[in-house]
Amino acid sequence: MRILGQTVVPGETLRHSRWRWKLGDFVAVSGLRRHDGTVVASLIERRRRGQVRVAGFPYKAADETIRIGAQVIAGLDPALLDRRILVSGRLSGTTLVAGTAAADLLSLMAQRPSRLSIEDYVAGDMQSLDLASGLPVADGASLTNEAVEARAFVSARVEPDGQIHVESLQFVSDPARTGGLSRPSEPGFGHRRNPPGMRPSSPKDGGLGPDPSFDNRGQGPTGPLGGPGPNGSAGRRFNGPSGPGVSGPGGPPGAGPAGGPPGGRRP
Repeated sequence: MRILGQTVVPGETLRHSRWRWKLGDFVAVSGLRRHDGTVVASLIERRRRGQVRVAGFPYKAADETIRIGAQVIAGLDPALLDRRILVSGRLSGTTLVAGTAAADLLSLMAQRPSRLSIEDYVAGDMQSLDLASGLPVADGASLTNEAVEARAFVSARVEPDGQIHVESLQFVSDPARTGGLSRPSEPGFGHRRNPPGMRPSSPKDGGLGPDPSFDNRGQGPTGPLGGPGPNGSAGRRFNGPSGPGVSGPGGPPGAGPAGGPPGGRRP
């Protein structure tokens, strides 16, 4: 299914549930983005119509439009290209007219945390480590003994200069052996190690909470249920929070205290 130009698939918790939505519904989607740009949804909730939002790497397409995934975005500062941002705005036809756009994850926190615990899709090949969310990390490749790609809990420390050093990886599912880091299936995603202009930081549209815990699970696009997805599946419009981000009032579930996996879950 396609939501605001993003490909969304149900995760394990939703795979066997009945869809309660129809074309035109507004819903909130929480999930994790894979390296190919697909959002794996863990939670979908109905919401009132309002602003739409989407997170990802904006890029300039061949037709000179600026896009995140396949979603055309108008009014976006070109200086924000090729860095992970969160865009909020309104739909005009099929175009997202940007109202606000924010980048730089940790620099927007009221208090910079010294440690992070993140749930993310991880790809590594013993030479580099890549997080699908786009959060830049300084090291951690040595924690994988072969080329892998899997969902994992990432524990890291944050230096005063903002560099993030990965200390441990705990895989949630069996790592998929690959021939190297995955490549994106659609523009604007995948294999971005320290993308240009990207600093380790993270806003969330619901507002910054008092706890500097890091929640990386609200990566679903924000918008109405759309048309068919690339594989012909029924499209749905989603009005959902985007991440990664700091837990804040009204944000999706999943934030947990630093030093433990998000959502208070134990791996």
